[in-house]
Amino acid sequence: MIHILNRHCKFSTISQHKQRPVGFSREKCHWNLLNTLKGYEGQYELHYLFDGDPTDHFLEGLAPLVQLSAGSGAASFVKSIDYALEVAEDEDIIYFLEDDYMHAPGWLPLLQEGCDISDNSYVSLYDHQDKYYRARLKSGKSTDPQYQKYRSEVTVTKSCHWRSAVSTTDTLAVKAKHLREHKYTFVLFSTMGHISEDHKRGLKLGEEGLKLWTSIPGYSTHMEPTYMSPVRDWEQV
Repeated sequence: MIHILNRHCKFSTISQHKQRPVGFSREKCHWNLLNTLKGYEGQYELHYLFDGDPTDHFLEGLAPLVQLSAGSGAASFVKSIDYALEVAEDEDIIYFLEDDYMHAPGWLPLLQEGCDISDNSYVSLYDHQDKYYRARLKSGKSTDPQYQKYRSEVTVTKSCHWRSAVSTTDTLAVKAKHLREHKYTFVLFSTMGHISEDHKRGLKLGEEGLKLWTSIPGYSTHMEPTYMSPVRDWEQV
């Protein structure tokens, strides 16, 4: 079973400054999620986790909400970890999903494929554009110094290719048994501020033997124009 933990809030001070694609809304991301889940009934359970008061939010009255009282993205991620370990069995996959992601059709089975690459895998369907250092140089976009000497492996499953990555956002999929084993690390780097220290978390998980794989091309994207998964026409999606 795949447990999708879709986290929402009414307003995020962390996100208010971010650039967004024309026409972006979290409600559109939500309907995209529901549309791309059609045909996979019985393979997943969708859980809505809401931080704060949902009054006048588009989810109000639409679906049962698990109420959180966290106050920040990092704190709500920590609370979602506790919730996940209450509802999931060891071999279940937990997909932590923030409310500003879009998905391409066919993404759900890839979570299982990615988590089965080896018995020490966790995955993201977000193909981070900032990790393509040379491509960003050619495009004139700035890149993070930490990725200048970045190297990755590439493997393949039945449906797509995967590359190893050092880190990802708080949107990721992991088997419950690995989340339980590495809970301290997942929690630790979301207790240092309002935003998770996700890069440091990824490095530490790698040291502990939990390896991150991201699909190529991306089957999801964070909705920030500078960092959206390349190749795919997300406006068309």
